[in-house]
Amino acid sequence: MAYLAKGRRQDLLELAETLDISIQDNFKILDIKDAILKSEGYDAEFTCECLNRIISDRKELELRAEREKENQRQFELQKLQCNSTTADSNMPKLELHKLLPIFDPKTTDVTIFLDLFERQLTFLKVPIQQWVVYLVGLLPTEVSNLIAKESVVDAQDYYKVKQILLKRFKLSAEKFRQMFSRHSKDPVKTWRDFYFDLQTYFDGWLKESKVTTLEELKDLIVADQIKKKTPQDYKDHFLDQWCNWNNPLQLVDKLDSYEEVKNMRNKNNKNFSRKQKEMNSSPWRSNYTQNPKLSYEHSLSGFPSQSRRETGIPSNSRQNPISKDRIPEKKIVDTKEDRTPVSCYGCGAPGIIRSRCHTCNPVRQKDDALSSSLNQSNFYSFSSESNSISIIQISICNTEAAVCADTGATHSVAGEKLYHLLKQKGLNFEEKTMQMTLADGRTQTTEILTTSVDISIQGKVIPTDLLILKNARGNRTLLGIDFLTAAGIVLDLQRKQWYFTETSHRKYNFVKAPPNINALLTVDPKPHLCQLRKNEGTHLSLPQREEINSLLEKYEECFQPGGEPTPFIEHRINTRNHLPVAVPPYRMNPSKKKILKQEIDRLLSEGIIEECESPYASPVVLIPKPNGTFRLCIDYRKLNEITVADTYPLPRMDDLLHQAKLTPFMSTLDLRAGYHQVKVHVEDQDKTAFVCPFGTYRFLRMPYGFRNAPATFQRLMNRFCNGLEDILALPYLDDIIVLSETFEKHMFDLKTIFERLLHFKLKANRENAILPLLELNILDFGLHKKE
Repeated sequence: MAYLAKGRRQDLLELAETLDISIQDNFKILDIKDAILKSEGYDAEFTCECLNRIISDRKELELRAEREKENQRQFELQKLQCNSTTADSNMPKLELHKLLPIFDPKTTDVTIFLDLFERQLTFLKVPIQQWVVYLVGLLPTEVSNLIAKESVVDAQDYYKVKQILLKRFKLSAEKFRQMFSRHSKDPVKTWRDFYFDLQTYFDGWLKESKVTTLEELKDLIVADQIKKKTPQDYKDHFLDQWCNWNNPLQLVDKLDSYEEVKNMRNKNNKNFSRKQKEMNSSPWRSNYTQNPKLSYEHSLSGFPSQSRRETGIPSNSRQNPISKDRIPEKKIVDTKEDRTPVSCYGCGAPGIIRSRCHTCNPVRQKDDALSSSLNQSNFYSFSSESNSISIIQISICNTEAAVCADTGATHSVAGEKLYHLLKQKGLNFEEKTMQMTLADGRTQTTEILTTSVDISIQGKVIPTDLLILKNARGNRTLLGIDFLTAAGIVLDLQRKQWYFTETSHRKYNFVKAPPNINALLTVDPKPHLCQLRKNEGTHLSLPQREEINSLLEKYEECFQPGGEPTPFIEHRINTRNHLPVAVPPYRMNPSKKKILKQEIDRLLSEGIIEECESPYASPVVLIPKPNGTFRLCIDYRKLNEITVADTYPLPRMDDLLHQAKLTPFMSTLDLRAGYHQVKVHVEDQDKTAFVCPFGTYRFLRMPYGFRNAPATFQRLMNRFCNGLEDILALPYLDDIIVLSETFEKHMFDLKTIFERLLHFKLKANRENAILPLLELNILDFGLHKKE
């Protein structure tokens, strides 16, 4: 019967004893069941009731035993807490919970907690025999249970209790390293507290890494730097041993071995792909695959008038008609006589295609008349498909231009248009004879011109020697290795960016190449970043415009992108004790995935996000902009539901309009990606994690979409304007409006604002900033210049 399956073996044995059924010791459950069912006078209903009563009694006994065990555990815990009081009636009564926080194993480092505990009790001169009693009062119940499980003697020994806590909650060397490198100062705490935290993390890192000598410390630091530069796939390959390698020589040997095997595998895969491509492109294979329904009775490819009998193949033969011995004969299928004669598509000239026709391309006819040293091999030009991404913006002779940065050229070469520009500027040229190595490996001697010119790039002026090829026409300007080395420029072709070696955190994007790639890549002259635009300050006099331009040039750093986050505030996400929330990623088509990948690579390069493993996860959404592009947004609605609201108020609209009185001089400043200039607190960074098809990432800077992000940023802006009593500056989120009665006062106000931007390490967006205005719109209300 099925009801017998509810009981355990002991239950069935007790049931058989109740029914007076003899059971042998070697009987299994099925044997006991058969013995009960086949017993004399078997009554199913009575047997079922007996079994239910036996099972109920057993469960009641188990529950009672568990309760007694829990009561005993609580008794031992209370006994441990009161032990010191019974042993020493003179024990001081201390309220440590007011001096030290309760230990939280999720957010508190047990090492720091125990160090603070020991220092506090040593300062209060509490005997070490009583430390455990005070320690238990600062531990949550689940942690105190670990101590209660120990013997009475061990539970009263502080050092043994300390070892229990360290063994259970101690951090690894890798965790200490991450905390040391990522820890930042809490605005509420002092700098001494910050120093103590860093010192504790660093000591823990060294202790867990078993570093005892100066040489071992050097190896640890060098190995850590190597690990930071190692690609992610290398780390994944050595994931189980990665944290244990602190010897740099051992580490590099492992990396070199893996890289050698990886390169060999990639080479084999490439050779296999090439051979596969050659097989697929062979003539006999392509002809055969184009006729998949070819019958043995039809004419063979290459022999249209021959039947199977004429070819000598028996009718009952299973031989493949496209066998190896037939391959050479198939060459007669495609002969030169059967091909269509080549002719120019433009003028119809026979024997030439249009791109090489001298009638349709008179410029090419002139190029062909050049000397042979430049006719076949132009070492100074290259394919636009492969190198069009390495176009950088420079300024030369007060002219803005986009030129190619070429690591394949040892010297910088001026193109035809730049050569004519330099001649117009009156530069002197010197004739020289130079030996050149061309693209095909040949070496030739040719006449060239040389000149020296200053090239400006992102505020740096680099004296550069340019070569001019006298007979070249239509060639482009190249910046070779000589310029890139002198300027300290590093090209990141994968991300389409470049940066200076001394400021690697500040990235610059390559500019888009114009359609005429063979010409000098010039662009429309743009005003300097530190100059007024044409639409700015139209009501100012020329001396006033020059004075503002000088001020902008002096504080150019305020408008440079990149940099560290502001140290004056950090964003916190208070979710109390709520469990982490995770939402699966939304579906995304391939075109949007490509856009998402580019945006994630940009955020990674700028240090705004990083890869992570987090219990939190929010999905990604791409929102279309009016200009046809997309904005990366994170759906933080689930996270916002469990976040405690920040009640810090935003400015009242009526107060803002009341303060914005009419003044002759008005300017607006807009912070560049203002939210991304605020750091997310280290303990809350995992809560910002978002999931996408390329992995899980978390924000190091405050993203858009958080519930309390506007309040955090407004608190920062109020701190920014605090102390500016003599300046009428109206902050509203990431906008700052400066209003002044006179031009001199406006210059003083702007200077003060720029200095405070540098102090707060905030960056403004020059493109969106508008200096002295005639009229200003605030929340759709217009302010006009006072006449």
